[in-house]
This record gives sequence, C-alpha cells and structure tokens, in this order.
Amino acid sequence: MRKSSFLVPFLVLSTMVPGVLAGGFYDEPYLFRFALALDRQSNYASTLGRQASMAFPDGSSVNPAGDDWVAHPQTHVTATLTNVNAWSDTNHWLLATAFTINIQVPEAGTWSLAYARTDTINQDVRDGFDNELRSNEFFLGYSKKINDRVSLGGQLRVTDAVITEQSTLPLGLLGPQPTSQETDLVEATFAFGVMLSLDDQWTAGVSIGAGWGGAETKLRNLSNPPIPAGLVSVTTDDDVRVWSVRGGLGYAMSNAVGLYADLHYGYAESNRAGSADIGRFSFGVELKPSKIFHARFGATVDTVEQVSFSAGASFLGIRGVPIEIGYQYNAAPEVRPEYGNFHLLSISIVIPF
Repeated sequence: MRKSSFLVPFLVLSTMVPGVLAGGFYDEPYLFRFALALDRQSNYASTLGRQASMAFPDGSSVNPAGDDWVAHPQTHVTATLTNVNAWSDTNHWLLATAFTINIQVPEAGTWSLAYARTDTINQDVRDGFDNELRSNEFFLGYSKKINDRVSLGGQLRVTDAVITEQSTLPLGLLGPQPTSQETDLVEATFAFGVMLSLDDQWTAGVSIGAGWGGAETKLRNLSNPPIPAGLVSVTTDDDVRVWSVRGGLGYAMSNAVGLYADLHYGYAESNRAGSADIGRFSFGVELKPSKIFHARFGATVDTVEQVSFSAGASFLGIRGVPIEIGYQYNAAPEVRPEYGNFHLLSISIVIPF
C-alpha cells in the first residue's frame, strides 16, 4: 500500500491538467510559444531520448538536484559535448551545440557549468516568410547530496537571444501588410530542485523555477509596392516573466529496467504581449541489457493535444567514452503553425577526466 500511495496524487493531477489548461494556445504570442518549445529540450541526448527525467538519479536529469546524486570516486570531472539538429517538414533547420562540465568535489557537492548556442541554418518556412532564432545560453549549477535519501540543487540560466518573426499584420490605414518583428531578449532564470529516494526502487523529483527578462521588439513593414519597406518602424520595450513547476517519479523494476514519469507546467507573460502557458505529461523507459549498451523510449502528451515520441541509445565507445543518441518526433508542437512538424536528432559524447 505504501508504494501505491505515491502514485495516486500524481495520476489524479495528470488527469486534471489538460482540462485546466486547454484553450487557444496557438493564438498566444509567438515569442512565448517559442520559449516554451525550447524549454522542452535538454543538453543531454539521453534525456531527449527518454523525455521523462525529473526522478532519474543522474546528472543528465533536468532536475538541478541530480548532479551530485551518484558519487564518482575515480572521475571527479566530466565533460559532455552535445550536437542537436532539428528540422521540420517545411524545410526549416535549427542547429544547436551545448558543452557541459561537471566538477564533483568529494563531500562538498557538484558544480556544473554549461554553454549552449542555437542558430537557424535554413529559415525558409510557410507562406514565403522567414522565422529565425539565434541564442546564447549560460548555465551555472550546484547540487549536494545531503544523505542517502535526499539531494538538493539549484541552477541559474542566462539567455541572450534574437528571435525574428515574419508574418502579415494589419497596420492601421495601410491594412494587412507583410511585417518583420525582431525581438532581442535577455533573461535570467533560477530553478531549485529536490531529489528523493523513497525506497530501494522508487525515486521522486520536484523543481520550481522563476525568471525575469527584458525584451526589445522592432517592428517594420517589409517590401510591398507601392509601400516602401521600412515605412512603418516601431520599437517597444517589455518585461518578460516566466515560471515553471516540474515533478516526477521513477521506478526501478530491476537493475536493467527503469520507468519514469514527469509532469511539467510552464507559464510566460509580459506587460504588453499577454501570456501563454502549457502543461505536459511525459513517460519514459530506460533499458540496460548490458554495461556497454542502454536503450531508451519516451512520449509526451501536452495540453495542446499534441504527442511527441522519442527513442535513444548509449554505447560505450572507444576507450570507454560513452556516445549517446536521441531522436524526437514532433519535438516542438508549440510552434507547429509556423514551422510544421519538427524532427530532432541529438548526439552526445561524455568525456571523463
């Protein structure tokens, strides 16, 4: 009875979230929906392949308390290099590269540093309009395993991004016009997490996050004879605020099979543009048939009534260096009207020192 009691509130909440949050999500500002889409992803291909990871007892978990959960007495420093290719059925292509380094100090916790760069390689999308993203993200985290049952952690993320959206908008007496909106966003977000070992088989994780940023948006009309391009040019400043809550459970059926489930709620708002929110339920499976090969599968259903599927694998490569691969189908449904269906392929190399 004790084990089943952990699941009851989790499953009840997962059935309530879609009814509470469903609505006209695709009518919300594109900037917020893009930000919520990026919030799905991770710097680790293993997490992308499994999707659910809040209660996964390892540093690749999205839970900031996970870095110090496993002790590495032989290797105190680990670096991970990840390359992510994302392409859509409308010929849009994004490329991201992330570098993460974890430094575990015996009996004093684990520090994590990370940098991620995202660029738009091909922005030819629907209706002849271009949409592109360029961003730099910096991460600083610290976690400490308090005892055999509890680990705490926090992470600061600073994002510097330029997001360009082209579309047709009504411009007063000019009527509907092709326009370009370029937003420069600088944002800082902090997340605090807890990871728990409930017993020998069950783990749990919870994190809360909050952030604030400034956004400067420049709107101008594009060429549309007889109206000269740039005839209309408006610059606005705005404050952006974001919140998120994540929770997850993990169940180790054996040393070779693990099951994981996450709930995630994300919310973004600003003074001028309004707000947008989304809820997600993710389920993942981790299989370890041998020490040199792991397989992963996952799925996420959200309150936009979209489903994402994933798969992944880890191989113990040359000289014991793990190589991880993850794939997601429908990886960014938040921006599906602008981009269509996204496929995502991620490759990570983990280098111990």
